[in-house]
Parts: sequence; C-alpha cells; structure tokens
Amino acid sequence: MDNIQKQFYKLHEKRTYLDKYGGSVVATFLILSAFFLLFSYMWVRGQMEPIKRDWANMKCHPGVVPFAGLINKPAKMGIFDFTAANFQTCMMGILQTIVGHFTAPFFYVTNAMKKIFIAMQYSIEIIRSTIRRLKNVIMQIFGQFISKARAAFLPVQKILIRMQDTFKKVNAIFATLFYMILSMYLTLKAWMGAFLTIVIIGLVIGVVAIIALWILPFTWPVAAISTMFFLLISIPTAILAGWMQHIMNITSRGVPEAPGKPAPPWPFCFDENTMIKTKNDSIPIKNIKIGDILFNGDVVTATFKVDYKKGENIYNLNNILVSGSHWVFYNDIWIFVKDHPNSSLSPHYNKKYLYCYNTSSKRIFINDMVFMDWDELQNSDIKKLITWKYIKQEDIHNLHSKLDSGLHHDTKIHLFNGLIKYITDINVGDILDMGEKVLGIVRIKGDDMPIFNNYINNKKICATNLFLKLNTNSLASFRKRVFGGRFKTLYHIITDTKTFHIDGIEVYDYNAAIENILDMREKFL
Repeated sequence: MDNIQKQFYKLHEKRTYLDKYGGSVVATFLILSAFFLLFSYMWVRGQMEPIKRDWANMKCHPGVVPFAGLINKPAKMGIFDFTAANFQTCMMGILQTIVGHFTAPFFYVTNAMKKIFIAMQYSIEIIRSTIRRLKNVIMQIFGQFISKARAAFLPVQKILIRMQDTFKKVNAIFATLFYMILSMYLTLKAWMGAFLTIVIIGLVIGVVAIIALWILPFTWPVAAISTMFFLLISIPTAILAGWMQHIMNITSRGVPEAPGKPAPPWPFCFDENTMIKTKNDSIPIKNIKIGDILFNGDVVTATFKVDYKKGENIYNLNNILVSGSHWVFYNDIWIFVKDHPNSSLSPHYNKKYLYCYNTSSKRIFINDMVFMDWDELQNSDIKKLITWKYIKQEDIHNLHSKLDSGLHHDTKIHLFNGLIKYITDINVGDILDMGEKVLGIVRIKGDDMPIFNNYINNKKICATNLFLKLNTNSLASFRKRVFGGRFKTLYHIITDTKTFHIDGIEVYDYNAAIENILDMREKFL
C-alpha cells in the first residue's frame, strides 16, 4: 500500500510548465489578443479614410482584414458577410501567388514541350504539303498518259466494236441460214415421205389391177403392158426410197413395221384434280411431289406432267378421270381402262395437261383400284430384268434407284429458236433444236441414286442411267464415267421422237430407261 502511494506521489510531482502555469498562459494570451484587437480597431478607426482611398492595396493587410466589414462595407451586404468575402478573396490571391511560384517550373517545361510539338506539327505539315504536291504532279502525269493512251486506243476500240457487231451479224446470218436449211430439209423430208407413200399406195392399187387383168386371157396384152409400166415406175421408186431412207432416214408409210409389242396410245395419265391419298391428307395429283409418302407407305419416286392430245380418249372409271390406255387390275389380270366394264367415255374432256407418277411399288392405288404407274412394269418384265442382270432379286422393292434415268439440274438444252435453257426450265410444248417436241417433263427422286459425269467425245453429261443413240444396236456407250455425287432432284423429258440432243449428242428420253431396255433387248436379242 505504501509503495502504491509513493508511485502516485511521483507521478504528480513530474508536472510540466503548462501543468503548473497553464491558467496564466491562457489569461496572458487572452489579454494580448484583446489588446491587439483593441489596438487594431483604434488604428483602423484612425486610418479609415486613407485605407478606403487605398482599398485595393490595403484590403489584405493583416490589421485591416478582420475589420473589412467596418471599413468599406457595401450598402447591400452585412459586416460579417463582407468581412468573410474579403478574407476569401485575399486568401485566394495569396494561394494563387504561392501556387504560381510552385508550378512555374512545370509551366516552363510544358510550354517548352508545346513549342517542340508545334515545331514538329509545322514540319509534318511541310512534309504533307510536299507529298501532296508530288502526288498532284504524279496524278497529272498519269492523267496525261491515260488521256493520250485513251486517245490512241479509241480508234482500236471502235474497230473492235465494229468487228464484234460484224461477228454477231455473221452469226445471226449463219443461224438463220442453218434454220432455213433445216426447215427446207424437214420440209423436203416430209414431202418425200408423203410422195413415197402416195406412190406406193398407187403401186399397190396397180398390183391389184394387174393381177385382175392377168386372170382373164383376153386382157393379157393389157396386163403385159401394165406390168412393164409398173416395173418402170416401181424400180425407180424402190431405188429412190432406198436412197431417201439412207440419206434422210425416211421409212415409207406403205411398209408395215416389224411385229412386236404394240405401244398404247399417248398418253396414259390422270386428270389434274384426281385426289391422291397421302400419309397425312388427300391432295390433287398435280400437287404430288417426289418423296411424298402415300397412305400405304409407298414413296413417290417420280412425277410426270404431259401434253394431252385429243386423239387419246379420257374415261370415267368410278369417278376417276383417266386415259383409256392406262392399265388397271381387274379380275386378277391387267386390262386397259377403256375395257373395264365400269368405265364410260368422257367425250368433252378438254384439259391441256395430264399427270402421273411412279411409286416404290410400281403401282398406284386410288379408290380401292390398282393402276400401273408410268413405267407400266408387269411381273414378266421384272423377271426379264432379273434374267438380263439389270437388277437383282433384292432390288424389286427399290427398282427406281436401279432403273430410273435422270439428268443434273444444270443440263443445258438447245431450243429450235436458238435459245438455251436449263432442263429445269423446259416446258411442255417446247420445240428443241432438231425439231423434237417436248411432250412431258419428269422430276425424279435423286437422293438415293448415284449420278455420274459421263464423258462422250470429250463432252460431259452429268446423269444417271443415261442412254445414247450412237447406233441402232447400242443403248449406251461411254468413254469415261466419274462419280458426281447425289442430288435431291433429277430431271428428264419425254419427246415425240423418243430422243433429244445434249451438246450435239443424241440421247434417249426418259422412257428409254426401262421401256427401251425391254424393247431393244427383245428386238435384237
């Protein structure tokens, strides 16, 4: 306890000057401040007029600042407001002076750098001006050069334009001459064919008359003279017919064709509004598209739009308008629609186009009736194709991908009027370069068929199952075939001559893909 008290006494004994005399110091400070203020006030009161006259220099005097509101207060300001405003102004001036001296080195440095940059800018501007003048001089030189060159080449340009115009005129003249010769050739061919037909008909009638004259003995002299006259006419006619057949490929209409499978009348299709039942709905046949799935699962593999000729009669079979030559299944056999007991002739049918399609099953099912599709394959035909190794047994459900013929969409077709169209733009009724008439346009499902680049006589035809008419005994002959990929849609056409030309190469139309295989095989093998 004594130790604690001793420590406490020691702490209190160590007091500073202010601890002992702090009150005296404060009192002294207050007295001096009061004296200073009083002295300043008395001094200001005594010097008020001189201070007002020299206010600009005296307003920041230490003795004047506290009394600025008493000395020079404006009428609309209070004493303390003006004193505070004057103090603030003086402080700002003092700080500005101090800061100005403090920042003088920085100002000097930045001012020097500014002068350097101005000098650099001036130098760059001089360089740019020099480059600009140089560019203008070069442009003037090039402009003069181009002007001189243009003036020199202008006559050459005029000559080339005139040469181009001359070549176009010559081309037009040759084209006109070609078509004129072609039309004269076709006219002569038709005239000679008709002439030979008339002569042969006359010769046939003459043969009948001569035979009748040889029956009666008293008419034998007349018969002998008639026979000599017949020989004088028939022998030159036979020679002329032979040469015409060799030169113009004219076959006399008086000579019957070789017996074979009779072709049905053109065409064998349905009316455009025939309703076809698909997987989702029933739609008109003219709106059927390749790839559509029918109600029984069949896939549409090709569509046909064909010209309707008035020579082919249209029949109504159970409210289905269809050509009389179309095959329909009845009593376990295939018969023509016109032979069906329920069919009736529609004599006033006058539509412009008929429509048909192919299916994966090669059959068309409408209203509980079964029709053949366009290819008209019977079971015997399929057996022949298997025997000839065109298809295999496992291909029966996908004959389309093995036998259909199709061309690439960029195939160019030449028309009789000199125009060139892509095969996608060919229309029913177009006349092609060699006078062939387009009777039908075909679209084929191509995503499951490989297409090839076929090179014939250094010309490329992009197609699948392409058949050429190189000679009477050959269906196809290619120098080279290169795989060209697969395309969603392939195209083909049907003509009245069963052939047409691609880049000068005669090819069979669509029907050659299957029908010509069967017909040509039966004919030559």
